[in-house]
Amino acid sequence: MDWTNNGDPIYEIPQDLYDMVANSDGSVGGVNLMDPDFELPSIWKYAIGGSYEFESGYLASIDYLYSDYQDAAIIQDISLEQVDSTADGRPIYGSANGRSEDFMLTNVDGDSGYSSVLSLGLSKSFDFGLSIALGYAFTEAEDVNPMTSSVAYSNYTKIATADAQNPGTATSNYVVPHRFTLKLDYTQEFFSGYETRFTLFGSANEGIPYSYTFGDQIFGDAGWGRGLLYVPSGADDANVVFADDFDTEAFFAWVDSEDLDSGTKERNSLNSDWWTKFDLRIDQQLPGWRAEDRVNAYFVIENLGNLLNDEWGVMYEGGFPRYQSAVTASIDDQGRYVFEEFLDPAGQTRVTDASLWSARMGVRYEF
Repeated sequence: MDWTNNGDPIYEIPQDLYDMVANSDGSVGGVNLMDPDFELPSIWKYAIGGSYEFESGYLASIDYLYSDYQDAAIIQDISLEQVDSTADGRPIYGSANGRSEDFMLTNVDGDSGYSSVLSLGLSKSFDFGLSIALGYAFTEAEDVNPMTSSVAYSNYTKIATADAQNPGTATSNYVVPHRFTLKLDYTQEFFSGYETRFTLFGSANEGIPYSYTFGDQIFGDAGWGRGLLYVPSGADDANVVFADDFDTEAFFAWVDSEDLDSGTKERNSLNSDWWTKFDLRIDQQLPGWRAEDRVNAYFVIENLGNLLNDEWGVMYEGGFPRYQSAVTASIDDQGRYVFEEFLDPAGQTRVTDASLWSARMGVRYEF
């Protein structure tokens, strides 16, 4: 087999593949490429914190972390150009050169997003073997593209947006706005010289965000079902035409149940339900073969609440890729949305693994 240049491993490719691309007339097949001016993304982080121990033995702490994202990575389809607009001003794209899905890795032009995390803590250890720790974290985070996948097509299409080529900053797919934590730790020597430890860890957090979208490729880009939903102000909204068999009654009942405002909402403007989980761990020290050795036998129950009641500890969230299609639609020659079918989206669904309890036991030998 002939290779390009000297045929150096990793660096060179088969000559026939090189010639196939070099001699192509460009009429078939999209390509993936990197912007020749691509810059490595970076983050500037600023942190401040402190702690204070009261005379009563309580230790309070506060920490703040701000991250400023620079030159974030984004995928753009360089085969597209804007060819029209919807009645409410959203861009509609079409092929600029007869090609499609030429995805380029480049940098965000403008604001790349940020994250802001404030955390508070309070803890104390008591003489009778009990330790307690409470925590709270408040997080805000915005990004341009969550870059959820390993290939260019998925990274380009798996994001809800009002403008496929210029998504802009919005709430991150990964942000957990509020989280409370509790840790109770009780240690005693029920057997002289050998500790018994009970640890209960609990957390309660607001769910991750998600969006509702149109269920078609109505904006001309490669992404199916990711165009953010336009919510009409009513049956007489000038930007919307309802098809004769569209179930307007069911649709507006759903809008009310989801508490959706009219217009196009930002990406990830809805949050999944709160989720509460408790884990219990019991550790027992035992003698080893030698006097200084220890055997640690442990028993762990994850999601203790779900063991006690199958309605506790259950997680519901808007699943990957953090958007769901609510309406199939098209765009008429006046740029209005033609609502064709109400899909009655499932909304939040149960996350199986996180919602089940499990138990395990084991032994660790320390020497």
